[in-house]
Amino acid sequence: MAEEILTRLKLPTAVIKDVAHLISHHMFNYQEEWSDAAVRRLIARVGEEKIDDIIALRRADQIGMCRENAATFPVGLADFAARVRRTMEGSRAFTLRELAVNGGDLMATLSLSPGPKIGVILDELMQAVLDDPALNEKEKLLEIARRLYQERMR
Repeated sequence: MAEEILTRLKLPTAVIKDVAHLISHHMFNYQEEWSDAAVRRLIARVGEEKIDDIIALRRADQIGMCRENAATFPVGLADFAARVRRTMEGSRAFTLRELAVNGGDLMATLSLSPGPKIGVILDELMQAVLDDPALNEKEKLLEIARRLYQERMR
């Protein structure tokens, strides 16, 4: 609906895409019990560059639902924002570009040609690093890739 309205208002395509992206990701139910991996996955899904925007959108949404929320910053959202900051300071791989390996490394190591298998393996490696940032080392990731390829893709 927002895309349709913003298009009708003739806003730039980049603005329309950003707004649609934020709207599609803003309904999450953060709980203190979330694992660090869950927080990293949300950051990866939303994008580091948009995480402050998603927090601001959640804040605006809360104020829109209840005007009394305007007086104070809700504790849950403040806790979430602080947790996001800590997570971003500690983890440096939220995108495929930040992995310690790339498609070329996988092709050389696994003797593969370019193709969808490379993308599948990179996605699996990204998920592994979101679960455990300590895995974002070239040799560790190549070993995971070897195992993954042998167990699931041959």
